[in-house]
Amino acid sequence: MEDTRKPMLVYYLHYYDAEHTQKAWNEFQNHVTCVMAASNGEAIVKTKAIVSNPNIKIMGIANGKLEWVNELEPLG
Repeated sequence: MEDTRKPMLVYYLHYYDAEHTQKAWNEFQNHVTCVMAASNGEAIVKTKAIVSNPNIKIMGIANGKLEWVNELEPLG
């Protein structure tokens, strides 16, 4: 069976609260991860596991490059 995973960039913003009403953009400087995933949902789950703040809002997903993949910490 062929591996369907590909590098995906996940762009997100940090908030202090789960309702996304209190912006924390200046406290957290990282706003993108690059993970290997087969779907957008898998990429989002991996990003939430990587990011140190559980209150993030996903802003977008794009294709990444294999050399950008880092599943231990955000890019930056």
